[in-house]
Formats: sequence, C-alpha cells, structure tokens
Amino acid sequence: MRHFLLFSFIWASSFSTFAQSFKKLPEANLGRAEVEMQMRFLASDELQGRRTGEQGNLVAARYLAEQFRFLGVKPVAGQSDFFQAVPLITQKVVKQGLLVAGNDTLRVGKEFVVLGGNSLNVSADLVFVGYGLPDDYKTDVKGKIVVVQVGTPDSKTPIELFTAATEKRKLATEKGAIALIELFMGQAPWNFAARYFGGEQTSTDNGNNSGVLHLWVNGQQKKYTDLLKTGATSVHIQTTGRERIQLNSYNIVGFIEGTDPVLKQEYVVVTAHFDHVGMGKKGGNYTAGEAD
Repeated sequence: MRHFLLFSFIWASSFSTFAQSFKKLPEANLGRAEVEMQMRFLASDELQGRRTGEQGNLVAARYLAEQFRFLGVKPVAGQSDFFQAVPLITQKVVKQGLLVAGNDTLRVGKEFVVLGGNSLNVSADLVFVGYGLPDDYKTDVKGKIVVVQVGTPDSKTPIELFTAATEKRKLATEKGAIALIELFMGQAPWNFAARYFGGEQTSTDNGNNSGVLHLWVNGQQKKYTDLLKTGATSVHIQTTGRERIQLNSYNIVGFIEGTDPVLKQEYVVVTAHFDHVGMGKKGGNYTAGEAD
C-alpha cells in the first residue's frame, strides 16, 4: 500500500479501516449516523460559515485535527501536530477614491477600481507605455503615473489579465512610477470585473501584494481610453487605497504509512476544503453586521 497524505479531509473517520483487511470498500464502513454527525457539526450555525481565517473556520480546523489524532493518523515529517500554517493577506474594499483628468472625474467602484496599493493624494504627469511590459519602457517614468493596456497581447480571460497585472505592478514600482493605471478592455463586462476585482480579496502572501497604487479604469468606454492615452497630460488621484490585513489560516495535514515495501515509497494525496463563505447577504462577500 502507498503512503497516504490527508489534507483537511472531512470524512477522516472512514480511514479507521486502514488497520484492517479490506473485505469491503472503506465507504461501506461509513454509516449514515456518522456522516450526519460530521455534517451537522461542520455546517452548524455556531461555526458561522467557516470563513477562511475566522473563528468558525479555526474551530473546524481543530475538529479535523482531533479526528486525525483519534484515528491514529500521524503528523507529516517535520511537524509536531497536524496544523500547517498558511499565511494569507486580505485586501479590504476601498472606502474612497477619485481620479480627475481634465474635466472628467472618475469614481472608485464605478469607472475605476483599485487592485492594490496604499492611500495616495497626488497630481502627476501621465506616461503611456503600451502594455507595460519590459520592452515597452522607452522613457523615464520616475515620479510619473504610468498608463498601460490591460493584460498582454495574448491575455484573454479576467484571471489571465489579473495575473499579468501583478508583474506589471512590480515592474512599474521598480521603474520608479508613483501609480499604475491599466485600461481594462477584457472579455468580461466592466461591471463584473469592477465588482469582482474591486471587492474584498484574500490571497497568499507571496510578496505580490506590495507596490505602487494600481488601478483598473473602464477602458471599454472609449472616452476614458482616449482621455488617458492621448487626451490628458496629467491627472489627480485621491484614494484611501486597499487596507491590507494579515490572516492566519491552516491546512490540516495527516499521514498514513503504507505497508507494501515498494509502493510505500509513493504517495497518494487526498484533499478537501473545509472553509466556506462565512455570513452575509452577498454570497460570501462578508460585511460586518450583516446576517442572512
């Protein structure tokens, strides 16, 4: 039998049969009462939707860890318990923001969204640098606001555009720009992109959450594209930025050693997630004070 690595596996009780000779498949030993007990607890109101990093989610993590301990599952090598720390960063919704170019005033959440960055209140010159890729920087942008096309020539989906945005922001920061504006002209409707990417975001703390103020402007409206590419020579930006909060979360990881002398050098990874959307009226976009 191969090694088994169990990541946050809710139905851990079924693995008690690993110590036995299998006459039936493991799921045949999992009774309705046991399944119902697990589901009633993990889906209970007291766990408050198990939102990542919040108390209900941590209670669920502790519950799973103690299930592993009860069943005799071992922690993985190098760990004394079943908790694998996963540091996360939550970026909160921007409270206030305006972008003034010529006679036009763009509002945060309407005509633009803030992808990342701290508060800023500045007037500065604009510089358009194509897609904002390394070969596009033909001029000095230090102390200026960089305007670029969203994504790359090959980027199509919102996720691809967002992935490219991370590298663009890093490059603009290294070049000394004070802000980065991308003109969003992706496949997704602007209202969808603004709501999704302008909402609260939680991600791994991989260093990509730092850098200059980074905006997406509704480039699907041609007047804003023309305004920022060729119309205005400078803009004024005032925004509270994205508040960043460090979030402590965990994987629950266990290990069942195999018995076959050859196959035990291989691993089978079984995973399931135990977090959920928390509480709120907006399908997971939790707002303090809201209740279903």
